[in-house]
Amino acid sequence: MCFSGVNSFFVVLIVATFMSQLCEARNWRRVNTTCPALKQCECSLVVSGAYVRCSNFVKMVDWKNGTDLKEDMDRLQNTSIRKLTLSGVNVEVLPASWFSNLSVFILIINHSPLKYIEDTAFNGINRVSKVMLENNMLMTIPRALKSFKVLKSLHIPRNLIKAVNDELYSLGELKELNLRSNLIEKIDEDALKNQVHLNKLYLQNNRLEDIPPLLFKNTKHLEHIDLHGNRIKVIGDSIRDMPFLKVVYVYNNDITELNEFTKENHDNLKSLRAENNPITSIAEFGSGNTKIETIFLRNCSISDLHPLAFAALESLSQLDLSSNRISYINESAFHKRLEICNLAENQITSLSGTFNRTRRMVSLNLSYNSIEDITEAFTQLVDLKKLSLNNNRIRYIRDRTFHANGNLNHLNLGENIIEWLGQRAFEGLVSLQNLFIDHNMLLHLNGSVRHMPQLRTLHMYNNSLLSLNRNDFVDVRRLAYIYAFRNNISRVDGAFTQLVNLHGVGLQSNQLSTMHRKSFPNSLMTLETLAVDGNPLLCDCQITWLLDSLPPGTKRGVPVCASPPRLAGRMLYNLTVNDLVAWPEDCDNGCTCQCHEDSMTGWAVHVNCSGGDLKQLPRTFPENARKLDLSGNSVEHLDERLVAKAPGLRSLSLRGNLLSSVDRSTIPENVTVLDLRDNRLKRFPLDLVSTLNLTRIWLAGNPWSCDCEDYAFRQWAEGHSDMIQDADEIFCAEGFNVLVSLKSFMEVGQKELCPSVVSKAVSYGIFMLVLAAAALTVSTAYFKYKREIKVWLYARGLCGSLQCIKEDDLDEEKSFDIFLSFSSKDSSWAYEHLIPRVEAHGFTVCTYDRNFKGGFLIQDIIHEAVACSRRTVLLLSENFVQSEWCRWEFRVAHHQALEDNINRLIVIVVDEAASNAVDDELRIYMQATNYLRWGETHFWDKLLYSLPKKDSHRKVIPNSQEYPMAAIARHL
Repeated sequence: MCFSGVNSFFVVLIVATFMSQLCEARNWRRVNTTCPALKQCECSLVVSGAYVRCSNFVKMVDWKNGTDLKEDMDRLQNTSIRKLTLSGVNVEVLPASWFSNLSVFILIINHSPLKYIEDTAFNGINRVSKVMLENNMLMTIPRALKSFKVLKSLHIPRNLIKAVNDELYSLGELKELNLRSNLIEKIDEDALKNQVHLNKLYLQNNRLEDIPPLLFKNTKHLEHIDLHGNRIKVIGDSIRDMPFLKVVYVYNNDITELNEFTKENHDNLKSLRAENNPITSIAEFGSGNTKIETIFLRNCSISDLHPLAFAALESLSQLDLSSNRISYINESAFHKRLEICNLAENQITSLSGTFNRTRRMVSLNLSYNSIEDITEAFTQLVDLKKLSLNNNRIRYIRDRTFHANGNLNHLNLGENIIEWLGQRAFEGLVSLQNLFIDHNMLLHLNGSVRHMPQLRTLHMYNNSLLSLNRNDFVDVRRLAYIYAFRNNISRVDGAFTQLVNLHGVGLQSNQLSTMHRKSFPNSLMTLETLAVDGNPLLCDCQITWLLDSLPPGTKRGVPVCASPPRLAGRMLYNLTVNDLVAWPEDCDNGCTCQCHEDSMTGWAVHVNCSGGDLKQLPRTFPENARKLDLSGNSVEHLDERLVAKAPGLRSLSLRGNLLSSVDRSTIPENVTVLDLRDNRLKRFPLDLVSTLNLTRIWLAGNPWSCDCEDYAFRQWAEGHSDMIQDADEIFCAEGFNVLVSLKSFMEVGQKELCPSVVSKAVSYGIFMLVLAAAALTVSTAYFKYKREIKVWLYARGLCGSLQCIKEDDLDEEKSFDIFLSFSSKDSSWAYEHLIPRVEAHGFTVCTYDRNFKGGFLIQDIIHEAVACSRRTVLLLSENFVQSEWCRWEFRVAHHQALEDNINRLIVIVVDEAASNAVDDELRIYMQATNYLRWGETHFWDKLLYSLPKKDSHRKVIPNSQEYPMAAIARHL
């Protein structure tokens, strides 16, 4: 943080200097002058005058005597010189005779062994405004400078000056004084007494131990003081009463306190740099320092921070307290307008409430502390854009930790001990572009990298991640760079398919043995880097795409094969696709074996033994053999070798062999594709097609017998014609049965396959059919009109003595014991107080909301419910009386009871007031019959007595709660 501040300052300083010079050039009136012929110097003209440079780096002249240079100076007496530079002049004493009658605006003498300038050396030089005597051997400030009455800027850096006394008395117009990088140990307190116009003072990198208290008593216009890199212990009162002071640099000293800044008011101070001092505590800054914008206190020894240390600094936007010993910060320590804060390399353990007030914070560095929990720590930092939490002791990132930080674009959680990320840990980070979770202890991402639409770079290297999958990167379509090297990743199945802007993937030093093309986006044109170095790669068909599908120019590293043994140690990109596809391991002589990608197992070996005149099966098969082509050989029979040595086989071609039969036990159970064409098979393989999970089979070109034994296969083929790939090409062999001879198998039926069986069965079949039809007609009529028949017999007294008409007979087909009618507003009461107790006694209860589905008229539903129930129970309440449909249910139930001549209606009065509000029809019924009152004595005994008697022969609904009425209707 502090380095960036320094860099920014110097950039601004350089730009300001350039602009100043540009302005000077523009303001300098146009000068008519010429450049004379010079021996040792060079002269060039600009608008504002001549630029003269005399340097031994140009002509390599030894100017000990200075004779040649004096001649050039004499020739320049009538030239208006904008800038005169003497660089590398090999003189130790500057004589008085060189610059007589010269007109110079800027004088520069640098990089020379100059030790002394004679007091009258500058007599006769007119208009000098700026003098630069840098990198010489001067031991004192030259008194010859007194000749420059209008000197505004004096630079004498990198010399050997040890003290500043009265040498500057005569320079009353001086505005800028630069004495940096000398050996100054002492400054007289009157050294600047006449510099009333001075506004910039540079004394850095000297040997000052103190500043005289009255040094700046007359320099009230000072704006910039740089004292860094000295040995100062106390600033004291030296900078008091400086109303225009804006910048103070005192870093890299031995200062132990900042009381002169915290207790005193500096109305215009904007920048204070005091880093690298042995300061142990920071007091409260006074309210008179309201214009301070930046404070740098890095690498001090601060352990004590006043609770209101910076609270009064309303303009403070940048604060650097890094590399100190701070363990606790009060929430009131900062002003709410603070924007940039660096607290890195301290001893902070907790952030509870620390940033509750700093809602304008945009950059926060908390790296290298001892923070363990960050939950709710940043909820107030809604404008935060950069957050660094690396090198702490954070173990978990809980859900919604950053939900309020929608403007955050840089988050660094690296080098902690994070073991777990909540699935919603990064929820709300809709602007995040860079995420660092490297150097932690993560085993899984837990789907946490999701819903960050602006994420571009993800650093998760040096963890213990085991795998990456398609759920790890959701709604992060702009993610371009993934750095996941040095983990334990063994699988990346489908992980990158949604990352259409993928530019670079670093997977070096993991445990990847393979990596499928389908794990990456459909297009790889944006891919610039794909590094898989240091993985135990299985160099087979699964990674052929790395050789032929990557865009030209993609950085691929130098991955080395770990297996198979024949390719181990070879560099992947020195191989060909054929090298990866070939699979000679366990491949039998006479066969060729190749590796192919497989959607089910990732990879599979296809064994081709076709046309090899084999008379028996191969002796060996490669591991993971999935397809075997034995077509065009002379195999007469199969043994169990395939089952034993190629159990995973899924495709088997036996076309064009000499097989007369195929036993089910010789075919691996995983075979789904089987080709049996052009063999000597006579019987269709019914046992194969009925026990194997075949999806395709070929059967043409065999001498099929097509007799009665094949009728079962003919029936199977009728329902599986789509499985038989050559159904139209299967023909019966020529034989004595002219009905099937040479005919298409799919066009013959039972009468052709089994002619004798059909003729015998016809006569018996007709008789049995007529008999069965008669019995079926009688049975159907009886069961359909069973109730009507019993009622008719009962009405004519034909079965009264036999008691063939009972309530149980009439109710035998009813599905429910009770239809409970109640207002929907009383539903909760019914389900809580009545229904559980009734069902506990084994009765089935039908209710409107539980057993009726939509799609029917409500009138039809009520009729069906009453008809399917042995009793109808009305729950009479005030809500019931007010419901038109409840009254309709009463009428239907009453009508059904009258029709059956059985009292099927039970009324339960829940609300006594409701009994007085019923309509006339229900009131008459209640007066004519007994009804029950909820809560009366022996209520449950009376209710159970009124319900139908349970009978073992009545129809039972399995679960009335889950049995819809539509199903009951079908059941009936």
